[in-house]
Amino acid sequence: MYRIIRNTATIAAMVLTLGGLAAPAHAAEGTNYTGDAVTFYSFWPCTGSTADIDWKVPVMPAGWDNRISSFMNFNGCFTKHFDGASYTGLTTPGFSNDQPTMPGAAGPSLFNMDNRTSSLQFS
Repeated sequence: MYRIIRNTATIAAMVLTLGGLAAPAHAAEGTNYTGDAVTFYSFWPCTGSTADIDWKVPVMPAGWDNRISSFMNFNGCFTKHFDGASYTGLTTPGFSNDQPTMPGAAGPSLFNMDNRTSSLQFS
């Protein structure tokens, strides 16, 4: 489940809940959480273990494939970004902290994931 937000201002890092739903992540098209954004919701928060997958997004919402330039984690989630659908292709090592710029957004990076996310896994 997700909600798309158009033309947001900078969004402060906070835990989001909506009617019992937990928000494991928030992504924006601009660096530092600016521009259009999408927030992902699940029915449960992430567990403390990174050995399991608590929730996943096999295909990005319409208009969000290869568009993420910054990313926030909530509810204790550890997030991996993949450049292919269904968790294929190049991947980040996983983030437990917020990413005001995706690796590659501010210059060359081993993972170069700026505007390349096509699927997500939350642990």
